[in-house]
Amino acid sequence: QPTVPTGTFVSLFSGTHTQIDYGYSTSFNCSSTLSSRVQNVSFTVRATNNSSCTVTTSALDFGTQADLTAIRDTTNTIGVTCTAGTVYDVGLNGGLSGAADPALRRMTNLATPLFITYGIYRDAGRSQPWGSTSGSDTMSGTGTGTAQTYTGYGRVPVQTTPDALTYTDTVVVTV
Repeated sequence: QPTVPTGTFVSLFSGTHTQIDYGYSTSFNCSSTLSSRVQNVSFTVRATNNSSCTVTTSALDFGTQADLTAIRDTTNTIGVTCTAGTVYDVGLNGGLSGAADPALRRMTNLATPLFITYGIYRDAGRSQPWGSTSGSDTMSGTGTGTAQTYTGYGRVPVQTTPDALTYTDTVVVTV
């Protein structure tokens, strides 16, 4: 039941809902004729559904670029599945460089001091950087129990082209 909202769910059963016939006999069965050993009992059924979320992502891959004298754009997806009714924010940290400005993250080559500056944005126009400050530069939603997909709009701005090496970064998604 993936779309059940969070909370505690309770069902109360009074003595009129349940009857117990107790005893032991080799000929005893659950016929509709109840003996004098019948008791009416009440009981409670309770379950608590806590908030939880899972995240899936795809790579933000700018591919192989010969030069960076023009803007390079690409996208990725972030899937968030939260318990129905769970309010959440999706934040992206500054990557391994710890960039305070989400538009100035750095892909690095681990064997050299070289890097490529890039940003991740919340909109296709790439005017709203995607960071980790709740209520300011994150994406928000309410869980439905099914995956909700967000697009990350990546951009490498015009910059001096570094040596032809492999450049990577790791960005942590926080929900």
